[in-house]
Amino acid sequence: MRLYLAVWPSEIRDAGLFVGGESQLTSMAKKGDFLDDVQPRILCSYHYFGGSKLRDDMTRYFDPIVPEIFADSGGYSFFSRQGVELRVEEYADWLEENLDLIHVYANLDIRGDLDRTLANQEYLERRGLSPLPVFHAEQDLNVLETYCKHYPYVCIGGVAGMKAAHGPLMGMLVRSFQVAAEHGAVLHGFGLTGWKILSLFPWYSVDSSSWSASFRFGNAHVFHPDRGKFYILKLGDPKSCYRFANLLRGYGFDPEDFADRERNDRVKIATLACLSWWKAEEWLRRRHGEIELPDMGSGLKTYLSNANRADDFRRLKEML
Repeated sequence: MRLYLAVWPSEIRDAGLFVGGESQLTSMAKKGDFLDDVQPRILCSYHYFGGSKLRDDMTRYFDPIVPEIFADSGGYSFFSRQGVELRVEEYADWLEENLDLIHVYANLDIRGDLDRTLANQEYLERRGLSPLPVFHAEQDLNVLETYCKHYPYVCIGGVAGMKAAHGPLMGMLVRSFQVAAEHGAVLHGFGLTGWKILSLFPWYSVDSSSWSASFRFGNAHVFHPDRGKFYILKLGDPKSCYRFANLLRGYGFDPEDFADRERNDRVKIATLACLSWWKAEEWLRRRHGEIELPDMGSGLKTYLSNANRADDFRRLKEML
């Protein structure tokens, strides 16, 4: 399982891109036993990064460490926060400009509009790009089945914010993984925060902004590798922090740095958050085993060139 931490440029939010920049990476590097077998993975949305130079941001915050980047259009954010729709041509230009930095990227999906979503998928592919298709939780499973038939790696969106105990959600996920397994595809979960959903289903990858809750809301979410669960520590609360003193020391921190509000340091808090989620990723990988992409032969283009795909897309739109 691959966990991508959702990040933002520092000028957008106080949370910023890996809070503390170089100082935070230095802090993590000192804990070398955590970084030896960990690949930093981040999700960058065009909504936030389209107005800046992604290369400059990566050099500023990560050099010489090279993160694995999952790119998302952020189309829904554009519309919900600015009342405007992202043009697929702009997204394509940005992807092409940064292809050497981006590991994987998703289609510009339009929630509630399958026609335009498929049109964007086809447009990006005509540009020579290989975006992952995005299925929305409220869509008919025929959409997901069509995607999994033609693509080895598919995203599921519209899940963020839904409660893990919500019956329809869990049923949809069970059926989604059955469909993916039938066609030999793997799934990415957009914006997943619920530990129950992460631990129950064998995701190939997910992304989440939950790691940033520690410095945004004053509660540090710390993963316990032996127990396979997160615990919440109230920053500045000695009773809460010293309850898990050994766990904090195991991560290489002095519990007093979190128990004493005067010693709370955003870089240390963010570093603990990153390390906790990376440890959670390791735990999930052990739980579900190593989930690999299907054999793609000469690459993703092999799937994209399938002559039957256009007919299936057409039938799908007529059906729905």
